[in-house]
Amino acid sequence: MFSMLKRLAAPIAAVALFLITAPTFGTTVTYYTVGTFGGVNAGATFNNGVASGAAFAQSSSVTVDTNSSVTGSSTLSYENSSIYNGLPGGPILQTWEVTDGPLSVNFGRFVVSSTTVTPNFDMFNGLTFTLTFFQLSPTVGNSALPVASVSGVLRETTTGGVQSGAPALMIDFGSTVTYIPDAATGVKYELAGVDANGVMPINGGNVQNKTTEMNGFISVPLPGVAVGGLWMLGGLGSVGGLNSLRRRFGFAVAA
Repeated sequence: MFSMLKRLAAPIAAVALFLITAPTFGTTVTYYTVGTFGGVNAGATFNNGVASGAAFAQSSSVTVDTNSSVTGSSTLSYENSSIYNGLPGGPILQTWEVTDGPLSVNFGRFVVSSTTVTPNFDMFNGLTFTLTFFQLSPTVGNSALPVASVSGVLRETTTGGVQSGAPALMIDFGSTVTYIPDAATGVKYELAGVDANGVMPINGGNVQNKTTEMNGFISVPLPGVAVGGLWMLGGLGSVGGLNSLRRRFGFAVAA
């Protein structure tokens, strides 16, 4: 057993040196987002655009009519990250090099505009918003363009406004995390700016026009430097190497 440990000492030392000195290898993640509004509201008008151009720019909006106490109309718009991050130079496709941890990115922005001093937030109650991620790289087998999405329900609240007791518009997300293609092997897309209950504030207070960024994180399951370390181990990191250790030392190693 001692002789076997001596033989392993050199590969282990090489891996340790590699982990300390080698450059970090990242995964290139390229994606674009599409936001759409939906739900049932007799006083709502939907305008859900399609992704277009080389950067897949996309925007959408929903406009609600007057209610019993306020005249005028209010509009909630979404602009995807290709448009938002590209301003003022034009749409830019989102491509990021993800290495050893979650990377902070932007998923677009919301804009609330109103013809009234106080937006009609209560008229948005029950409407839905869905953010869909379209991943161009890394590719997933020979399948079509892989997609994943997160969805939420719009509602008014009077507890989270800019001003104390002022109305605010929120989105209640059922889930703030999704993966392409799955949690074990894929890219993780996660919303930021949400509370423990998955609530994202969009606008608060007596604000006629306000922009709110929709930020988030992308991450990959295994950093490239860790993969390099496994390569350095060679046979030890393979099934054959594990079986060899099991035979020599007489203990079970999970495959």
